[in-house]
Amino acid sequence: MRWDYADRLHATARQPDLNGELIPQETTYYVYDATGQRARKVTGRAGTAEAAFARGAQGNVTVLQESAVRINSVWAEVEYPALTANPNVTSITAVDPASGNTTLLWRRP
Repeated sequence: MRWDYADRLHATARQPDLNGELIPQETTYYVYDATGQRARKVTGRAGTAEAAFARGAQGNVTVLQESAVRINSVWAEVEYPALTANPNVTSITAVDPASGNTTLLWRRP
């Protein structure tokens, strides 16, 4: 389980083991409106939920992100490119969960 900067549930993930076989991780993301009410829930397998979330995002997107990001991570390969390609996203701001510091990662020109 992951929580956002306002201590709301951001994502849950599970990776079931069916008869000794691992299946791809399933992740559910939760999106909140300006009043703090849960507005959207997106579930998918490794990369699909993240891409759907990015395609449906709008305005300033805030992400929880530590200072180091792996090059081959879902963030680098799926989420970030989909967010920057989404014409409804105006900017992306990262919040370091450890310090609470914010960094503007990208702004639409």
